[in-house]
Amino acid sequence: MKTDTLVVQPVLDLASAGLVHAVGEAAFGHDYVALPADPLEEMLPTLGGVDIAGTRAYRYVALLDGVPAGTVRLELPTRDNLSVATIDIIVHPELRRRGVGRHLTTWSVAEAQRLGRTRLWFQVPGPVAGPAPAEPLMREVGAKPALEECRRILDLQSTALLDPSAVAPGYRVEQWADRTPDSLVDGVAYLNGRMSTDAPNGELTMEPEHWDGQRLREKEALCLETGRLHLLTVVVHEATGDVAGLTELSVSRSCPEVSYQWETIVEPAHRGHRLGLALKTWNHRLLADRSPKTRYVNTWNADSNTFMVSVNELCGFQVAERWTQYQLDLPA
Repeated sequence: MKTDTLVVQPVLDLASAGLVHAVGEAAFGHDYVALPADPLEEMLPTLGGVDIAGTRAYRYVALLDGVPAGTVRLELPTRDNLSVATIDIIVHPELRRRGVGRHLTTWSVAEAQRLGRTRLWFQVPGPVAGPAPAEPLMREVGAKPALEECRRILDLQSTALLDPSAVAPGYRVEQWADRTPDSLVDGVAYLNGRMSTDAPNGELTMEPEHWDGQRLREKEALCLETGRLHLLTVVVHEATGDVAGLTELSVSRSCPEVSYQWETIVEPAHRGHRLGLALKTWNHRLLADRSPKTRYVNTWNADSNTFMVSVNELCGFQVAERWTQYQLDLPA
């Protein structure tokens, strides 16, 4: 079947969002272990490109002879990195090898250009050994591998949690769900911003992100609106009151079996005290207490982030796949 029968439509309502979700459920169930499609309710508040916490997302569904065959998600930063678009493409497993992925890749590049973006990022999963299925498509459009990562899984049913580590003298642990205490909001926002410069980015060309308390509150509000439980553990430097490090976990309240590691960072001046291990072990215990139905924790780590990889392996994470981020720079 030729791809000229493929029609790409914007997702603007519950009915079309349901088509996107159905494609995602089929693809993620086929391709991955412990990595389901996001619940439908997580899509709804962001339909139509609503700007939340510095990001605007657009979703599209591709119909092949009227049958949902694939989806596209374009994520556009709106407060920094204004030339960037992140592109995620999913093809239904029963409709692969029919040109859908190729069509959506070239269509997405053109759509990102239409929206004024010239630096495109693609996240391409593949096996631990061997090429990713989408690698030839990346070469065709001229994208280059920029950051090598692995997804790792912690199975809480088969791996005993480590006891929460004692923190170094002069630091204390604080934990909460959903809303950061007012006294710590600026420090947590600051470390969210540092993630864009401190986390290994390989060859990705990225500008620093600018975070403040208001942007953090928008992120927290979106978690609540989309039904996510957001768990944070921080270490506070007692002499200054500064937030020295943080780690975040997120889990859907409606689909709690699988959780996701979000940011983990220790401010450079406070490194060397094993705060990273303390943060992770304390937050895993908080997850077990607040979301006892959760079985899996997903995390992605750059190969170059050897310290965090060693912490995660000590906690019991196992490699699942390789994920490569590709970058395509277009003429301005």
